[in-house]
Amino acid sequence: MFNAAKESLPHDLREIAFAVATDLVLADGTVTEEEQNFLNDLYQALGISSEIALQIVQVMSIKN
Repeated sequence: MFNAAKESLPHDLREIAFAVATDLVLADGTVTEEEQNFLNDLYQALGISSEIALQIVQVMSIKN
């Protein structure tokens, strides 16, 4: 699934896709270990740096 997402998304939309996924994970106010693992795997599969991924998670946490 991650490879399909990576191949189908233009490079400039990968961070946005990660932000949307993070927003959906955080929407219910809790993050399970499975969801955390999903987000970790996703940012790596999309080739997003850990620093950017962390910033996205922090912003989405504030938003939610």
